[in-house]
Amino acid sequence: MKYRSYWFAARRLGVLALFLTHSVGAPAAAYTFHHENVLGTEMELHIAATDPARAREAESVVLTEVDRLNRILSSYDQQSELNRWQQGGTSAQRVSPALMAVLTACERWRAETDGAFEPAVATLTTLWQDGALRDEVPTASAIARSAAEVAGQGWAIDAQRGVVTLSPGTRISLDGLAKGYIIDQLVEKAMACAGVSGVMVNIGGDLRVSGALSLEAGLANPFRDNEGEMPMARIPVMDGAVATSGGYQRYSEIQGKRYPHILNPKTGWPVDHVASATVTAPRAQDADALATALNVLPVAQGIALVEEIDGAACLLVEHDGAVRTSARWPGPRPSRIQMAAALPTAAPPTDSTSWDGRFALSVDFEVANPETDGRYRRPYVGVWVCDDEGFPIRTLLLWQQKDGLRWLPSLRQWYRDDQIRSFVDDRDIVKTISRSTRPPGSYSVVWDGKDDQGVPQPAGTYTLHVEAAREHGTHQMITKELTLGTTPFEVALEGNVEISHVRLNYHAVHGE
Repeated sequence: MKYRSYWFAARRLGVLALFLTHSVGAPAAAYTFHHENVLGTEMELHIAATDPARAREAESVVLTEVDRLNRILSSYDQQSELNRWQQGGTSAQRVSPALMAVLTACERWRAETDGAFEPAVATLTTLWQDGALRDEVPTASAIARSAAEVAGQGWAIDAQRGVVTLSPGTRISLDGLAKGYIIDQLVEKAMACAGVSGVMVNIGGDLRVSGALSLEAGLANPFRDNEGEMPMARIPVMDGAVATSGGYQRYSEIQGKRYPHILNPKTGWPVDHVASATVTAPRAQDADALATALNVLPVAQGIALVEEIDGAACLLVEHDGAVRTSARWPGPRPSRIQMAAALPTAAPPTDSTSWDGRFALSVDFEVANPETDGRYRRPYVGVWVCDDEGFPIRTLLLWQQKDGLRWLPSLRQWYRDDQIRSFVDDRDIVKTISRSTRPPGSYSVVWDGKDDQGVPQPAGTYTLHVEAAREHGTHQMITKELTLGTTPFEVALEGNVEISHVRLNYHAVHGE
């Protein structure tokens, strides 16, 4: 039995991949800041400001505000205002303007979505969590009872007095909207700072851009959780927000069967007809709420709802890979995306002269969580393959800070190997494959047997390198010589202080 639990800010990690480009329309530079453990995930902050001091002042304002709002809206801090309010009984209670604003917005979206967006779904979530811990699917009668309870739960707002009355037995979570509300507040606070002309706040994959900054957002394929995958679509974002929600990779596993974490509040049962929903809207809180609801509503009904919302657009990936978009969707409109990248075959091929796309090497690794309470610089990471003569033929992954290319040589072995490659192949692959470095956690990348130019390589001996270097930290290397032919294998490699483990899986695959 497995149960995967996510804090409200972290539930969408891996669904939205960002490939940022700055377009600064004012005489200002763009400054980038990264922070860990913000609402249970990571925050990326871009500020266009007249000088570094102004950017740092705006960063400080953002950090102060996010901490303040977390103390109000967190579902996981038992001392947050949200939890203290729910523990206060059913009498009318005065609440802060922030909690009042979020509760009011939740009421709006509960009505707009005909109950598909429902904060009281927390009651059902607890039922399924408890079932997963026992490795038992909740009984149909228990699910029906809980769904009936959800339908009767809620609160009454008296805006003039600034008080809210909670219905008896109500248990709510603001996870479907609170992060978006917080992002909106952070953007507005930063934009009000002296010398600031543009702001982008990205918390766990949901973001908003304002002012003189713009970016290109790359939407990750929900079925292909591979760091080396290109996005299924790209969209420009200017003065607006993007949020993605999906249940394809978030689930409870009960008695060997997976149950998505997204629940239909009316029936109490998990829903999986939508693998992911991406929404663009002027405000992050609206994109957040809509993305949640679109996983529950029938596809046609969800798109019709988005069409009625000023400035909103959506892209839905259905469970079978079909893609549906609303009329105002700002980017390409693929009709279908590829499903899983690599599935084992019943019998591997016997020809040993070439891979021909019939085998793949999966590299699963984990960025270690440092034992520190202070600021943490994420490591630069490179994963690449050399042939039997030591020539680098394929860089599978390259992570670095977008504002710190000058530190890329700290990946000493990768940098030396890439200098050798560049003499033969006169291309700057950093611009095409590098991504922002990631926070601690598990990641995967797949080698399909091709070199950097897409040429299939023969079976034979290769060396895999995994290198990590952290500013004010350590430099670590993991190297493994491999014989790749027609014999599948799995092997675990010893980790280090930066990369805690590496697991390799060489396997036959179906053609796509």
